[in-house]
Amino acid sequence: MRVVLNLSDLSSEHQPYVGGKAATLASLRQKSHNIPPTQVVPSYVYQEFLETTQLAGQIQVEMGRKDFSEMRWEEMWDASLRIRNLFQRTPLPEAIRSGLREQLNPDFLEKALVVRSSSSEEDSARQSFAGLHDSVVNVQGIKRLETAIITVWASLWSDRALLYRKELNLDPHRSSMAVVIQTLIIGERSGVLFTQNPNDKTTASLEAVYGLNAGLVDGSIEPDGWEISRANGAILKQRSVHRSSFMAADKHGTKKEKLPSSLENKPPLSASEIAAIFNLGKEIEICFGSPQDIEWTIQNSIIWLLQARPITTLNQDISDPRTGYLNLHRSFEELKTLRLKIETDLIPCMEHLATTMAQVNLQELSDTRFVNELNNRRESLDEWEEKYRTYCIPMAHGIRLFGTFYNDLCRPEEPFEFVQLLSGTGMKALQRNQALLELASQGLKNEDLEEIISGDDRFNDVTGNYKKSIVDLLSHFPKQPGAHKVSIQKNEQDRKHLEKHYLAKFSTDERDKGVEILELARASYRLRDDDNISLGKIRHQLDLAEKELQRRLKKATGQNLAVLAHAEAKETGFHASTRLGRDHSPHLLRSKHGQISVRQYQGQPAAAGIATGKARIIQQDSDLKTVETGEILVCDAIDPVMTFVVPLAGGIIERRGGMLIHGAIIAREYRIPCVTGIAEATNIIKTGDKVTVDGYLGLITIHRE
Repeated sequence: MRVVLNLSDLSSEHQPYVGGKAATLASLRQKSHNIPPTQVVPSYVYQEFLETTQLAGQIQVEMGRKDFSEMRWEEMWDASLRIRNLFQRTPLPEAIRSGLREQLNPDFLEKALVVRSSSSEEDSARQSFAGLHDSVVNVQGIKRLETAIITVWASLWSDRALLYRKELNLDPHRSSMAVVIQTLIIGERSGVLFTQNPNDKTTASLEAVYGLNAGLVDGSIEPDGWEISRANGAILKQRSVHRSSFMAADKHGTKKEKLPSSLENKPPLSASEIAAIFNLGKEIEICFGSPQDIEWTIQNSIIWLLQARPITTLNQDISDPRTGYLNLHRSFEELKTLRLKIETDLIPCMEHLATTMAQVNLQELSDTRFVNELNNRRESLDEWEEKYRTYCIPMAHGIRLFGTFYNDLCRPEEPFEFVQLLSGTGMKALQRNQALLELASQGLKNEDLEEIISGDDRFNDVTGNYKKSIVDLLSHFPKQPGAHKVSIQKNEQDRKHLEKHYLAKFSTDERDKGVEILELARASYRLRDDDNISLGKIRHQLDLAEKELQRRLKKATGQNLAVLAHAEAKETGFHASTRLGRDHSPHLLRSKHGQISVRQYQGQPAAAGIATGKARIIQQDSDLKTVETGEILVCDAIDPVMTFVVPLAGGIIERRGGMLIHGAIIAREYRIPCVTGIAEATNIIKTGDKVTVDGYLGLITIHRE
């Protein structure tokens, strides 16, 4: 079996198993363009790897936990991380290893390399997978090359790639991956040329940075930009940026370095270089018969072409669906900036807004002023939910970034071992629960407890049935105060042990970087939960106003009735019914398929442990006060305001899936077994059923006579 093919050997008949990227590079080489020395590992080697190692069956198990079309992004990330860990822990079979060593260009063993994906789906005129699969830069030595090839193969199953395939209705099991191996051209300047601007067919768009292209691609270095007339090559616009850093090669791949002061005020490209790159792009566009997205670098005044692909977004009315998926994957530097914004701006602003709303006595307002207040709250929630999507959800990538980094570094048997390192970060939900435990130990009367909770800012999103449920349940808390203390102590012991193991992987001069990466991941983990609580407080204030609207409607007449009815009609529109928060509330999911008799169900393991107990179905607020110690909570999702009931649970089963949803995070903090992603959980299980939750395997078993 040919494990490695040379570009010079490729023809059009090879494209199905070398992919679009490799085929394009071969065509450019035949046209005498400057292409780095390149070889290709064809996709049939990937298939051989899956079959020989039996990874194909293991992937089938992971992807079979839930219907692919019904998976949320959190569930896809979980599956992706488990699959990536399978790849990273599986060495190349001997036949592939020996073929690679024998057929690889001998010069490649002495040089730094770049390893890129070349999927058979990639870079076609119909869709582009640009940015969705991994590249590994500055690979040196045969062992690191073998690891890099496996890493690129694994990226076929990244959450980004899975989400995009879901959008396009592509079957991930039919996907395959070839790998391009190139010598690394360490250019002084690098960039990307769009021979036709996706937003303006009369212009081309050129971007450039100092150093390697990695900083431009991952967004950590802002590029200079130029708009160029396609008609005559004239520069129409120039965008200059603050230049302070560049991406350089180092022993681990790439690193960001300070730009020499002599280059800070100098654009990366001269006018003649801009013209040369533009003209080269026009040649390539003519060669392939369509506008191209071209990645290039300049070394010693020579323009090297690294890759080219068709631009797939021309003349489209809809946005590229990859945008949202790529936004979830922020660079380390971006995440540090994002953390600062969330901690010092967004969360304080949400807290202040919720407090301000809480100070308004809705019942004292006239109908006109009340409707204005109601509409302001609706608009505020819409605005903050958009900010949540823009800033808070992408911040979760700090967890993902660390999970991938930790697994690549430590190669744990359990792919979610890293989560133990992120616990104990002082989440608001746990602080509130600790406050409740302290109240419970004081033996206060119910009316006194309710008064204390009402006056505590930490609970200003908790009123009505939730407050009554909290007060009723506090009597149960003292029965097992020591259990939670032991859990917290055990978490701390495990965390310290893992942290020592993790930091031991770094040399002395790299240790600070390891600590910084861990600290960012812990902040992401904490903020993933805290921002939900802050947003929930705004949502709660709107809910109070909506209830006040219903109260007034029952009493209103004449003109006042018309004003209030108009306000109600606005809320029942499409926009209000699709608010972000609607999915967070527990609700009953009715089965469309009749009664189900199967007793064991596969979900996703979210918190380790095994527990058996009586099920308690949570469908509405009033169900919370019926929970008894040791019961298995079964619900659509644990809302942040429901966290107070978790310490009483023996286990948790949720319809929503993912390691990063609120219920899973809280369950891990209390070391309570949790399984998520059980479709129609509140239908297939009934209150009183004996249920076993296996948080190791993601299984639940219903024991019925």
